[in-house]
Amino acid sequence: YQQVVDRAADDSKLQKVTEVKETSVGRLLISVGAATWQGNKDVQEDRYQTDIQLEGPNGQRIVGFCVFDGHSGSLCVDVLLDWLPRNLQKCLSAKSSLTEESLRQAVTEAFVLTDDEFLAKAREREVLDGSCALVCLIYPSDRGKHRMLMANLGDSRAVLCRSQGGRLSAIRLTDDHKPGRADERKRIEAKGGVVDMQGVWRC
Repeated sequence: YQQVVDRAADDSKLQKVTEVKETSVGRLLISVGAATWQGNKDVQEDRYQTDIQLEGPNGQRIVGFCVFDGHSGSLCVDVLLDWLPRNLQKCLSAKSSLTEESLRQAVTEAFVLTDDEFLAKAREREVLDGSCALVCLIYPSDRGKHRMLMANLGDSRAVLCRSQGGRLSAIRLTDDHKPGRADERKRIEAKGGVVDMQGVWRC
């Protein structure tokens, strides 16, 4: 954390170190920090949440955080802050038990539900706002251990930094959903979308 603060003092583009929080799942203590850059946009189109708290089907404590990389405005990211955690809890509560598979299903269902709800709002207001998303959930597993589930939508990427034997390594945890990928292009076009090159692949 102190290294981030020191770097922030030297970087004029970094607005501020916005938030540092600690939480826990069982005996596992988790520290989460976030910093933001607005860049050259008129408004800050990105949001994050460091205090997602969910309850599993049998009362298990699940904690997490998320990053929303907005575009074309801030309406979508503001809605996501409120609606995605609510929908995560709703979909998780409908499961009979907490397993990796049931949590994956709940996260997928929550993304789809939130997307449908926001699209209805966006059509009503005639706006083009959208967002990529990255969600991390930490939940209890067997014998006092814990697991982490990462989910991404769009090209937001999660990378795990690991120290082994005094050497640092970066481990990619998610695959970017970019329209230049053959499978993504096929999915987009199957839904009636168009993919073209405008400096980068866009849909």
